[in-house]
Amino acid sequence: MKSLSEQFQSLFEEQPDKAAAIVLAAPESEERDGLLLMMYSEGIGVGKDDTRALSIAEKLYVIPTKWGEYAHLWLGDYYMDSARGDDTDKAIDHYLEIGDINGEAACRLTDIFWNAWSDLDDESERPEVEHTLFYYTQLAAAYNPEYLLQLGYCYATPIGCAKTESKALDCFEQFLRLT
Repeated sequence: MKSLSEQFQSLFEEQPDKAAAIVLAAPESEERDGLLLMMYSEGIGVGKDDTRALSIAEKLYVIPTKWGEYAHLWLGDYYMDSARGDDTDKAIDHYLEIGDINGEAACRLTDIFWNAWSDLDDESERPEVEHTLFYYTQLAAAYNPEYLLQLGYCYATPIGCAKTESKALDCFEQFLRLT
C-alpha cells in the first residue's frame, strides 16, 4: 500500500484537487501535516494560505524528522521575506537549526553571511562572522557547485580559514568542471 506522500506525489501534478482531497481526508499525522504545509504554501489543490501554512510549520518544526526540517526551511524563507514574516533573526535561527544537515539551508546561510561580512563595520565581530561564513560556504559548495567560487575565494583571500592557494585553485577548477 502506498504511503500518503506517495499517493499525493502520484496525483498532485495532474490532479491536484484529488491529491489535496486524499491528504485532507487522511487521519492526522506528521506526514499529513507536512503535506498540508506544502499544499497551503504552494497552493496545491487548495488556495495558497500563508496563515495556515505558518500554523502548521510552527507545529512541525519541533519534530526532528524530514517534515520538521522542511518546516524549518519554510519558516526561514517565510521570515526572510519582507512582505511576509520580515524577521531576519528568526529566519537565521530556523536555517541554523538545520544548516548542518540541509544543503538548501546551508546555501541560504552562506548568502546571509556573505552579505553580513560585506557590510561588517564592527571589526571585533569579523573573526566569528568569517568562521561561520567559511563553514556554511563549505557545506553549500558540497550541495551546490555554484558555491565553489565563493569557497575558492575564501581560500584565496583568506576568509575564515588559512590562505591555501592549492585549495582555492581546486575549488575554481571543480566549479569549471561541474558547471
